[in-house]
Amino acid sequence: MRQKGKLLKNEFGQKDVIIGSGILAWLSTHSISRLMDLRGGITFSWSFYPVMIWMALWWLLYRTIQAWKKERSAEGASDVLRRRFFSFGLSSVFGILMTAGYQLQWLGYTAPGFRGKAGLLLQGILAGLAMLPFADKGFVLLTRWVDDGRTSKHPDADKQTEQGIKAGKTWRCGWIFLCSFLGIWICWLPVWLAYYPVIMSYDFHKQSLNALLGPQYFDAHHPLAHTWLIYMFRNLGVRIGSFETAFGYFSLMQQGISVLVLAYASVVVWRLLRSKAAVVISVLFWGCFPLVSVMAMCTSKDVLFGAFFVLFVLQWTELVREAKSGRAHAMQVTGVIISGVLMMLFRNNAWYAMVPFALLCLFFGEKRNRMKRLALVLVLLLCGKGALAGIRQVLGSYEGSKLEKYSVIYQSMARVGNRQRDNLTPEDFALLDTYVGEACWEGYNPPLADTVKAHVSWDNFYERKSWENMGEVFAAWVKLGLHYPNEYIDAFLDLTRGYWFMDDVSHAEMLGVGTEERMGLLYTYNTAAEESLPGMQHISKFPWLEEKLEQIVSANCYTEWPVFSNLFKPALWCLLPVTALIWFWYRRDAQKALILMYPLCYFGTMLLGPTAIVRYVYPFILLAPFVIALMLEKKDTRIEMRQEENR
Repeated sequence: MRQKGKLLKNEFGQKDVIIGSGILAWLSTHSISRLMDLRGGITFSWSFYPVMIWMALWWLLYRTIQAWKKERSAEGASDVLRRRFFSFGLSSVFGILMTAGYQLQWLGYTAPGFRGKAGLLLQGILAGLAMLPFADKGFVLLTRWVDDGRTSKHPDADKQTEQGIKAGKTWRCGWIFLCSFLGIWICWLPVWLAYYPVIMSYDFHKQSLNALLGPQYFDAHHPLAHTWLIYMFRNLGVRIGSFETAFGYFSLMQQGISVLVLAYASVVVWRLLRSKAAVVISVLFWGCFPLVSVMAMCTSKDVLFGAFFVLFVLQWTELVREAKSGRAHAMQVTGVIISGVLMMLFRNNAWYAMVPFALLCLFFGEKRNRMKRLALVLVLLLCGKGALAGIRQVLGSYEGSKLEKYSVIYQSMARVGNRQRDNLTPEDFALLDTYVGEACWEGYNPPLADTVKAHVSWDNFYERKSWENMGEVFAAWVKLGLHYPNEYIDAFLDLTRGYWFMDDVSHAEMLGVGTEERMGLLYTYNTAAEESLPGMQHISKFPWLEEKLEQIVSANCYTEWPVFSNLFKPALWCLLPVTALIWFWYRRDAQKALILMYPLCYFGTMLLGPTAIVRYVYPFILLAPFVIALMLEKKDTRIEMRQEENR
């Protein structure tokens, strides 16, 4: 009887899992179908595809729940609940982001009101169930990879570690650095010839005019260090009689700095993984991936900033790791300060990100070193601010418009005017018109704040001077937000969706697409100011390669590539460090979480910016191989590194 009861219980449990997973699969399929229906055209729900999705999800969820039951009953399976929580949380966040993104992209707004937002969250969680089996399996495989080292598999681990060290001497860090340096630059040289002398896009027009007028006319809105470099190479062009040659040297200069940093990054990848294949893949990624190689040819400040950003993160990694072993020394501290100051000289929000980073240093890593790290970051803040103020004082430059930093404010107010013009009360109309005039409302472009900024800057900021008292501006902004909360939420989500929505297209289409305009994923058009650089033009030395690259970065032909098209989406590279942080949180690895704190703080400042485009994500693209290596580092690799250092 007891055995029969046990069999009945097992049979009932089996049916319970089958029925439960089938219901969950149907709910997830229903949510996915509703998202697909937003696209218009043939109703996705009425096609045969939902049936296949439902059957596939049913099987995947059934296998996952069965595995959870077996692991829970197995001895030593105490982490199953923790993995369930993280898997469900990760898949739910992904589903919610996709749901919000689809509503914005195809409807133009997210579901309004409390019920609408609650429905969005529920639909996102249900749609995220489709990712649950993959998230759970990802945690399992990563855990096995990290924990399944030679130390645990072999009784003679010390002997094998010794052999690994001896074999590693044939591929020392010096050779890795040299080979990586040459490999990346050799890949970049044809791209440089294709876009010779340099890609003169983004803010180059304004900065080249500053260079013509002299340092006292430099606009501090753009990094003064970068404008000064343009000024110096312009003067070189005047002396040698060729602006093309001078800015060809400019391109080679910034390429050289970037390649030096990336070669150093390849050494760090080697030290983390002890894998030649990982180094080769990293070098090929940096050398051949168009978002890296083409962007490296731009005159944009993001190129040098990206290099110094990666250098700072690598130096910080060295410091954090050595501090744990008690071997941190002055050279590493100096490296962190120098790389951090250089990074802050090429982007103002790099300094802003240091403030929350200083506070987070108190909560991550070893307790004995927290105050030392806090003191170091405070010193770095002072040095960065001092360097910025010192350069401005020496050059005698003027402070640029402060309006740029308030993108979220005037963009959300412009959306209220654009979408609620006929519903505004006289009081709200007058209040809104005071800070974001009625003439600005028509220029509202959901993924780009610059179209509103130009009008607000001239009409309200300079003529009416209504933005002089920021306390009053904030009070008005809050008051309007209480009346139109959904418009504010949607304005922020629309402005940032390129960073978190994997199917976003606005980042590559907001100003146009095509090889004639040379706009698309990247902007490769010529914006050199004729009065500043007379006669300077783009003269390709490798037209065939330029044509192929333009098809990718201007015509956006990458959208026709299944699977691989995802590599060209900014959201992938922004969500990678976020996913890595969740992984380190799951592993309870506070040291690695601390390493990624500054990139995530910087990402927070990006969410307050004027738009979401690839050039802003460039530092995260460069950092990607390091982040992946940090996630995949095995326990026994750390042991090898320590033994090799001791030898």
